[in-house]
Amino acid sequence: MSRPTLRSTVLALAVALPLTATSSVAQSAAPAPAAAPAERAAAQPPTPYALTARGFGSRVAGGEVPVESDTTAFQRIGCTNRAGLTKQNSEAEVDVPGLGVLSGVVTTLRTTRRNGTVASTSVQRVAEVTVADNALGTITIEGLRAKARAFHNKSGFHAKAQTEIGRLVFTPVAGPEQELPLPSANQPAEVPGLATISVGPANTNQTAKGSVAQATTLIVDVVPSDTRAIIGLARAKMNSGVQELLFRGSSAGIRAHALEGLLTKKRTPLTLMPCQGTRGELQTKSIAAVDLTDAIAAGALNSAQKTTQTRKRARAFERGSVADFDLGGGALVIEDVVAQANMIKPRGQKVRFNAKGTTIGSITANGDPQAFDETGVIEIPGVARLEAKVTDRNQQTFSVVGVRITLLDGSGAVIDLGTAKIGGKRSGL
Repeated sequence: MSRPTLRSTVLALAVALPLTATSSVAQSAAPAPAAAPAERAAAQPPTPYALTARGFGSRVAGGEVPVESDTTAFQRIGCTNRAGLTKQNSEAEVDVPGLGVLSGVVTTLRTTRRNGTVASTSVQRVAEVTVADNALGTITIEGLRAKARAFHNKSGFHAKAQTEIGRLVFTPVAGPEQELPLPSANQPAEVPGLATISVGPANTNQTAKGSVAQATTLIVDVVPSDTRAIIGLARAKMNSGVQELLFRGSSAGIRAHALEGLLTKKRTPLTLMPCQGTRGELQTKSIAAVDLTDAIAAGALNSAQKTTQTRKRARAFERGSVADFDLGGGALVIEDVVAQANMIKPRGQKVRFNAKGTTIGSITANGDPQAFDETGVIEIPGVARLEAKVTDRNQQTFSVVGVRITLLDGSGAVIDLGTAKIGGKRSGL
């Protein structure tokens, strides 16, 4: 087939692209120097809000990148109630498989308190994206910016999300570059045979207890590599309810490590502890059944969490449970496993942890009842090694696994039945 002429290529693009654009124009920033993540914080009193933020330059999945790729210039502020915190990460230039080249990628996160307004803010900038070329030519997108801001002032919680795009340029194989209309919210820009470029979503939500904002600049579907790229994501969130502790934790009915066909540490149903806690509410998730492989199944999986705080003490727990587990059609059957991690923090005293509520119902191997001895281990030759009530603790967190199963088929796969982890740190740290 003969190569298309410049005239025919440009005409085809003019038909495929929208005639108008609604994106704001942003000047293209000079490429930022590569830098390690930076952090600084001014000395300010703690706020009564749980603040989080994150952002990245790109993430690609599909086609040439079968597993979700690493994010570029990723940065995050985890759970904190400190204002005056700044984190930044940048990459001068990075080659992203399945997409192309990103230049001047900068992610900046801040928590602030000014004139009675407390805010969590994420700003993500990409100076230029060059989509990998093919026989038609090259696409260049310049001046990308996403901003998400969650804040609280005298009128309550609020959130704002916005994106900006500078310009879109197509450079054919022969001939001068052509500046093309930008994509709009309802009409993507399509370059036949090369890419479809869509404006990303900008979402906000605010309630009486908190607010969240998330902005994505662009979504690029690259035709030659059959990949989808998220370009420029910014997210900010804040919630009320912080008192003495900032909580952390998680729970799940089952977790699999390196099991064939599953990602490492896949947990289900997964419950994550919000850093402000649950304010006395019991939060739960459940799944009726799950087949991990053709030979491994589990039923009635649950996870739960709860926190309470008073002036005298804070209490919290995470709980994961599974009602029945079957390996190899009866070769190993385990019933009624519960893992519970508990935390108590009296005001002015050290935190205390325990695993009260962790229980194991019954275990059978090919119909024969099994019981743990004083070592807490059962080994079923050729099938699995079982460990009861596996715990781990450091200064801030405590975790427990109801039953840990290590398969003896040579795969090294590990399955945890009932997982729970709880922890916390004093607010303002």
